[in-house]
Amino acid sequence: MSLIALFGFTFRGESFSVLRQIKASYLFLALFLSVGDWFLSASRIHVLARLLSDRIEYKSSLRASLANLCMAAITPSQTGGGPAQILMLNREGLPMPKSIAVGVVTFMCTLVFMLILALVLSGMGLQYFGGLKFQLFFQYGSWAFALVFGTFLIFFMRPTLFGIVMDRGVSALYRVLGKAYHRPRWIRRLFYYAEECHVTFLVYFRRGKGTFLAGVGLTFLIFFNKFVIAWVVLKGLGLHPGLVQVVLIQILILLIVYFSPSPGSSGAAELVSAALMARIVPREMLPLYTVLWRFFTLYLGVGVGGAMLLRYLGKGGRMLEGEAANGVESTKEE
Repeated sequence: MSLIALFGFTFRGESFSVLRQIKASYLFLALFLSVGDWFLSASRIHVLARLLSDRIEYKSSLRASLANLCMAAITPSQTGGGPAQILMLNREGLPMPKSIAVGVVTFMCTLVFMLILALVLSGMGLQYFGGLKFQLFFQYGSWAFALVFGTFLIFFMRPTLFGIVMDRGVSALYRVLGKAYHRPRWIRRLFYYAEECHVTFLVYFRRGKGTFLAGVGLTFLIFFNKFVIAWVVLKGLGLHPGLVQVVLIQILILLIVYFSPSPGSSGAAELVSAALMARIVPREMLPLYTVLWRFFTLYLGVGVGGAMLLRYLGKGGRMLEGEAANGVESTKEE
C-alpha cells in the first residue's frame, strides 16, 4: 500500500523516461552486494555457533540466516526471525539451549551496533537530516531500542527470571480459576532451557569475548553492505550522491523503522525512506528507487529464504513419513 501511495503522490510523465537511464552494471553490483549480505549474516551465525559446537557446517548457518531473513520480513516487528534461526540451527544438530543462546547473542550484536549508531547520530545532531520533523520517530525508535536492549540484557544476565515470571503468572491464573496448580512440563522445560542458556552465556563471557567482538564486527559489515546497496542503486539510476550522505540517511532510516510493528517494517520503511531520500532523489525517480532498494535489501532475500524453507520443510516432512512407514513395516513383521 505504501508503494502504491508513493507512486500516486510522486508519479509524473517523466517517470517512464527514468527506465532508459538505468545502468545495468550497477544493478548487477547491487545484486552481488545483496547475495553478499546473506553470506555475511551466515558468517556471523557461524562464528558464534562454532564456539559452542564444531558440528555446525557453514551451509547450516546459511540456511539459518535465510530463514531468519524470510520470517523476520513477514512477522510483526521482525519477531519471527530469531525463532526461525533458532529452530533451523536446532534441526541442523545444535542443541536447543545452545541454539537459543546463539540467537540471543546474534541479536545482542545487532543491538550493540545500533547503540553505537544512535550515539553517533546524537553527537551529530538531527539537523543534518532535516530538523525536528523526524525527532518523534527517532524518539520512538530510541525507546523501543532501550526496552528491547534492557529485556535482552536481563535475559543475558539472569535467564531464569523469565521462567520465574511465567511460572508465577500461570500459578496466579490457576488460583483465579480455583484450580490446584502443578507446574506443567513446559514450565519445567523452560527452566531447564534457561539454566542451560545461562551456562552457554558464561562460555561467551569467559572465553568467547573475541568471538562476540567478531560478531559485532561482522554486524558492522552486514549493515554497511546494506547501506551501500542504496548508494549503488542511486548510481544505477544515473545519480551521483555522496556515499557518506547516503550512508548517514540509511542509518537514520534503520533506527526509525527497525522496531516498526508492521511485518518487515513494510509501509514505514518505504515512506520514511522516500521522505528522507527526497533530498537527493528527484521526485520522478523516488518510486523506482524505492522499489529497487527494497528488492535488493529485502524482497530478493525473502524470496530465496522462503523457497529454501519450503524445500527444507518439505524434505523434513518426507523424511518423517518415511520413518513412520518403516515403523509400520517393522511392526507388521513382528
